[in-house]
Amino acid sequence: MVIDRAGLAEFLRRRRESLQPEDAGLPRGGSSLAEHTPEGLR
Repeated sequence: MVIDRAGLAEFLRRRRESLQPEDAGLPRGGSSLAEHTPEGLR
């Protein structure tokens, strides 16, 4: 089985560009990961 990696990569890039946080039930916002990381884990 031969996998077209370039084609798969292009498909995934286009799909990712078309998705919004709301599509996955997440709020849209400017929150960064650092704001949600517990102090001891930074």
